[in-house]
Amino acid sequence: MFRIFVKGTVQGIGFRPFVRRAAVRLGIRGHVRNTGDGVEILADGKVEELLKAIEEHPLAVIETAEVKEVEGVPPEGFTILASGRGHREISFPPDIGLCGRCLEELEGKGRRKGYWFITCTYCGPRFTLIEGLPYDRETTAMKEFPMCDACHREYEDPSDRRYHAQTVACGKCGPPLELRDAKGRRLGGLKEAAGMLKEGKILAIKGVGGFHLAATIRGETIERLRRERKGSDKPLAVMALPEMLDGIVRLNGRERELLFSWRRPIVVARKKGEMGVAPGLHTVGVMLPYTGMHHLLLKEVGEPLIMTSFNRPGEPIATECRGLRGADGFLVHGRRIVRRCDDSVVRVVEGRTALIRRSRGYVPEPLSVNIEGTGLALGAELMNTFAILREGKVYVSQHIGDTSNYDTFLYLQESIEDWKKLLGVEEFDFVACDLHPLFNTSRLAGEFGTPVRVQHHFAHLGACMLEHGLEKAVGIVMDGYGYGLDGQAWGGEVIVAGRKFRRVGHLEYQPLMGGDLAARFPGRIAFGIMCRFMEPEEAARRLGVKGSVAGVWERQLSGGFGTVQTSSAGRFLDAVAALLGVCRERTYE
Repeated sequence: MFRIFVKGTVQGIGFRPFVRRAAVRLGIRGHVRNTGDGVEILADGKVEELLKAIEEHPLAVIETAEVKEVEGVPPEGFTILASGRGHREISFPPDIGLCGRCLEELEGKGRRKGYWFITCTYCGPRFTLIEGLPYDRETTAMKEFPMCDACHREYEDPSDRRYHAQTVACGKCGPPLELRDAKGRRLGGLKEAAGMLKEGKILAIKGVGGFHLAATIRGETIERLRRERKGSDKPLAVMALPEMLDGIVRLNGRERELLFSWRRPIVVARKKGEMGVAPGLHTVGVMLPYTGMHHLLLKEVGEPLIMTSFNRPGEPIATECRGLRGADGFLVHGRRIVRRCDDSVVRVVEGRTALIRRSRGYVPEPLSVNIEGTGLALGAELMNTFAILREGKVYVSQHIGDTSNYDTFLYLQESIEDWKKLLGVEEFDFVACDLHPLFNTSRLAGEFGTPVRVQHHFAHLGACMLEHGLEKAVGIVMDGYGYGLDGQAWGGEVIVAGRKFRRVGHLEYQPLMGGDLAARFPGRIAFGIMCRFMEPEEAARRLGVKGSVAGVWERQLSGGFGTVQTSSAGRFLDAVAALLGVCRERTYE
């Protein structure tokens, strides 16, 4: 007999029934079960063939597979045993895009034809519906939808791909889907929602991890959508069926691979022609439908759709209709969203995948590190995420957002407590936060212990070193802003790193009038730089600044009121953009 112990992402993805089917096919006797920190397989032989077979699982991430010969008599057949006592499953998977077999059923003739929430063991939401561990239907939002007899038979059948799929449901027993107006009155279902979109209406659509704002990519619709969003030129993501992609973007091989992967991220790619969804840019973010609802909606509308996160400015993505404004209708389903999770955004740079926003499809997959103990790391204030260290694994949270906003700050606090519960962490051995003393995240860190305060750009270089396995490095860090050890705004630094980090060089300091206000109106930065080698009147003339504004800027600069010094490469480039007339006011990051 042989004992195979597998570690990695092997829970909540149908790994045990997959192993059983492979073992039965190979004529192997034994069993498979979850343990406290992995999956145990007992097999009476053909170990190499079995290992090769289970590596074909479409979702499993196998980190190690230890094989040991043991004493024992194999049972008859191959069985799936219940989890052992004390089992705490912490390797739960992210939300998974619609699989090919479910898509075939969705468009086929079976009982799930046209059912918006079609899923199986290999696809569907996970992270956004789990309330606690171990991952079982009673610890998810699906407990509110008792299975019908047909679904229950599939759930109990080890040979079925829906065996112990916690999201198993159908049109008879699963969550309902309906279209409502702003007052909550029912207007119909998915077909009526598609009809409204074709008429140029804007819909709020409840998805996997929050609400999208959806509309066609026609000019007049985009203009109205931007008015609802206070005139921002922020690029809007586009969702399209595979056959629609060639009319929107030029994809290379790696971009196409990411787009069609089970993670279903937004992929930033070169666009074809000018599109109002991404004005002035040569790229646009595109994604494929990742649920049955999205697929059916696109099929019915027959053209690509804008799918952008729906939330008030600065606040986290919405999970309920309450308080939402700016939509003509609401396409909502009955499943509670337990955990917010935005769409992930990726870009391919020189053949490598750069994660711009790591969220749905990637979270909560951990990163392995050689660090002991339990720890909490809180990011900076904008575009925030946090990370928890547990047993050599770092769990990076979903996208949180701008924590200077009170509701987002509350969301951060709630999310930390949520993750502590999921991972079974009661307290932390250490806490790390940004050096800036006024960041809300830095203040919050003190509630979990005495924090280690880390300079922002030291952290950037440290992350690069960890990613590339380096113990020593010389790094040039180009950034927008980070509180420096001298109290100034750093952002163009040369850093020597090893056991200690030292700043050995930087870009020349320039005045940053108004702090964050200068980041929004970069003409202020340009004015401060230009006044070092020309008269203020000449600088104002070249920037097109007139009257009282120029006078206020001159007095602020000469008096130093509300002005800090910055070595930021990002702010210097902002100043160049303002001088060239590229951007005089920033409306988005």
